[in-house]
Amino acid sequence: MKFSRKLEGLIVAILCLISALVGLYVGYTSATSGVYPAGVTYTVYKEGDVCFVKNAYGAIVYSGDPNTTINNALSRGNCHIFIKAGTYDVNLVVKNNTKIEGEYGTILRPKDKTMTVIMSEGAYNWIKYGTEKNNEKIEIRNLEIDGSGQTGSYVYGIWFFNVTQSVIENVRIKSTAWENIYLWQCERVFLRNLYLEKAGREAIAIYFSTEVSVANSYIIDANWQGICIDNSNRVSCSNNMIRNSKSGYVLTSSIHCSITGGTIFNSGGDGLLITTTYEGYPQPHHNVITGITILESGLLKDPQWGINGITLRYGYSNIVSGVTVLRSRGHGLHAWNESHLIVEASSFMDNSIEYAGTYNGIQLDNTWNSMLINVVAYDTRPQQDKTQKYGAATGGTSDYNIIIGMFDGNRNAEIALVGTHNVYIKSDHFLMDFGTIDCTRIKVAQKGINVPVSQGATSITITLPIAEPDANYGVLVMPNWSTTVYIVTKTTTSFTVGFGTSAPSNAKIDWFLYR
Repeated sequence: MKFSRKLEGLIVAILCLISALVGLYVGYTSATSGVYPAGVTYTVYKEGDVCFVKNAYGAIVYSGDPNTTINNALSRGNCHIFIKAGTYDVNLVVKNNTKIEGEYGTILRPKDKTMTVIMSEGAYNWIKYGTEKNNEKIEIRNLEIDGSGQTGSYVYGIWFFNVTQSVIENVRIKSTAWENIYLWQCERVFLRNLYLEKAGREAIAIYFSTEVSVANSYIIDANWQGICIDNSNRVSCSNNMIRNSKSGYVLTSSIHCSITGGTIFNSGGDGLLITTTYEGYPQPHHNVITGITILESGLLKDPQWGINGITLRYGYSNIVSGVTVLRSRGHGLHAWNESHLIVEASSFMDNSIEYAGTYNGIQLDNTWNSMLINVVAYDTRPQQDKTQKYGAATGGTSDYNIIIGMFDGNRNAEIALVGTHNVYIKSDHFLMDFGTIDCTRIKVAQKGINVPVSQGATSITITLPIAEPDANYGVLVMPNWSTTVYIVTKTTTSFTVGFGTSAPSNAKIDWFLYR
């Protein structure tokens, strides 16, 4: 019986030893050859200056300085690396099927300050060998990247090159030499819940990419744009806040992109710019901007960066819907060489700050076949404080546009149009230009009813609700007392009426403008 119990105990001990050895062996082989189809799991931690990597069985498979140790664990891809709280000086190269996950207090800093903190293997190959490599299924979550001290070109917080089906989520990145996050030729990459600050250039740059999503992120103090989308398509940005950047969003030569919700404020230049990259590049088209608020654009007052809330140039079939633009240094919205633009259900108020009577709520230059529908553009302040010149105006060769909205209460007048084929409609006004044969106009709003005239006055100046393109118009004036009436002067914004008999008490006139 005693022998039997001793034998039983010996067998159990041997089995435990075998199990432990198998665990060590499996951990080692998985670390060196990546045999687990589901990926290898590692835990990274520091004790003093020494970094350790344990496998799922608790065996230490790598140790040494953080950069070498973690890159060894990443070297074959197909792994999940959990980095415990601590500060790690690294320049990591990430391969296929890899997840890097931290926790509160996990901070990565650049070991070599002339290199990116985390880059896909494709980016590394492109820099070192001039070759390209595709990567997929890379995930980076729950950590902070501090790029303080980074210098040089092509130096980022995270750089994905030719990466697909990947995620960057719950990551904070600050003080990088160039972009916080840089995507080049990527597809189906999702960026979510990011806090990005003090990028040397753009906070997020998306170049030549498809089906990228940026959502629920906060961007502050980018030295260039908050988010730049260049030569890309089907990029979706939603509910992002961009503050104190040179520009909020810039879309260049990109198509079928959407920006939905969120706020852009305190931009040095344009709050949002959609344009072509250079001559010969694709025109931006079929982009949709909806539900965003843009406050205080153009703070730098630098033409290089723009001063408008929204600027659209050289595009077609773009849509702006449900947008509010307030207190831009320039126009609320400026469209230049656009066609088939739709602006609907949007507000442009109190713009042309610091440049009273210079810029408008909406300005369409060389813009054709476009529609402003249910648009509000006015200055909310007392007349002496108003700065927004017109609610809407067209210039250059603009024509064949339809404008429906409310434009009362601007500094100069409601609207100023060029061209001979426009339609302008508001609650009490209907203006149509019917071609070049007889230029017939039908006007209902250029009128005044029961306009009071001061007792004893021999003249009155009437300001037109809508600026005329020239002074070649007629005015019919009907006073409520017996007097002769004559027109003293006419301008594009007003006319003056003279009376042969001084106005009595309670004097009034009705007037009507015609062409």
